[in-house]
Amino acid sequence: MANITRDSHYVPQATLRRWSNDGKQILAYRTLVPHVNIPEWSLKSIRGLAYQRDLYTTLSGGQELDDFERWITKEFEERALESINKILANRQLTRDDWKHLTRFVAAQDVRTPLNFME
Repeated sequence: MANITRDSHYVPQATLRRWSNDGKQILAYRTLVPHVNIPEWSLKSIRGLAYQRDLYTTLSGGQELDDFERWITKEFEERALESINKILANRQLTRDDWKHLTRFVAAQDVRTPLNFME
């Protein structure tokens, strides 16, 4: 597959963008700071955070596939995005919105590297 997703974001980039001023970078906290002169907080590219290379890539018949990545994006993230936008705009949610949000939150638990490996 030529267009396979390599950087599997276990925190959706759309979620990280909500914490950004420019939609491209957010302040990230370094849990391990090797020297006192290195700041604990620094601007980092959203594309370079909360991902693991080939986390959801599988092999089938000698071919690499990213079916799980595409499925979780389509079925959970994209469907919840409109509902999240409604919340931020202080608009009323429908039953479908609540369903999409519930599934999105559940998918976030499944999507962590530890849970996915289990």
